[in-house]
Amino acid sequence: MLRRKRTAEAASDPAAALIDRGPSTAAFLAYTRRMLGDNGVSETRLACSDLTGLNLSQREFPGIDLRGFALGKTNLERSNLTGADLRGVDFATTNCVSTVFCGADLKGANLAFGYFTGANFTGADLRGARLADSLTSGCCFCGADLRGAQLGFEHQQCDFRAADLRGTVIPDGFDFVKMGCDITGALMIAAAKPEKQNMRRHQRVQFSPRLLVIDGMSNTPIGELIDMSICGLRIASPSPLKIDSSVLLRIVLPENCSYAKAISCQAGVVWCRHMGSDSTYQTGFRILRISDSDAAIAGRFMEEQKGSRQIAISD
Repeated sequence: MLRRKRTAEAASDPAAALIDRGPSTAAFLAYTRRMLGDNGVSETRLACSDLTGLNLSQREFPGIDLRGFALGKTNLERSNLTGADLRGVDFATTNCVSTVFCGADLKGANLAFGYFTGANFTGADLRGARLADSLTSGCCFCGADLRGAQLGFEHQQCDFRAADLRGTVIPDGFDFVKMGCDITGALMIAAAKPEKQNMRRHQRVQFSPRLLVIDGMSNTPIGELIDMSICGLRIASPSPLKIDSSVLLRIVLPENCSYAKAISCQAGVVWCRHMGSDSTYQTGFRILRISDSDAAIAGRFMEEQKGSRQIAISD
């Protein structure tokens, strides 16, 4: 009888089935309904597991079940998701700065292009999760299970004490100690190198000769463009750039480019490392904002540069 009642509720309310995930999830859904406005739009979005763009910062959601939800551009800063079921969740562009994920289940989750600076993943299950290309400096992964997870140069000053790093996928040249990470008591047997086709999703184009990159605010040179994709870029510079900082970049195009003089975009510093061989620094940026016109110029210019200069990996 109860099952028939729930089936009827699900038919009239497309999000009702999600309430069966537990009282914490039911309370969360009620809260999001109030935020979205109970006008039918909320029901459609919740039924589609779509919570993109909501401000859910500094909230208590322990034990919540959000399996498979899309959280793009959602603000979860300083929220408590202790013990949450977040398997397969897409956190791309989500703000999770200083968010608590202690004991949470994040198996197979996509954290790429999310903001996780200072987040707490103590005891979390991150098996097979993608953490590369996310802002994760200063995170705590004490006792976390990271077997098969993908890490990147963004993991600086992180705490991996007693974490399980067996089979973790790390990029060439990555060194936990050099990144300022604490790996005391961590299991690190047979750490793997990434398969290039799995680490990046969009083609990255290399430039030779390199292009001048200017600070769009001060109009002073920052460095030279090494390579670029539609999501990020890498530059060489004589001095380091601050991790997690945001910079207005202006990429100066060659004089023989007939349709534009430069590409402008707002980009965030994801990682920065010293290149001992030539005393320069390389910095990885994620593109945060770019106008449609600049995106079109960048796409056209990169397309023209493909061929012999194309790096056979995706971003």
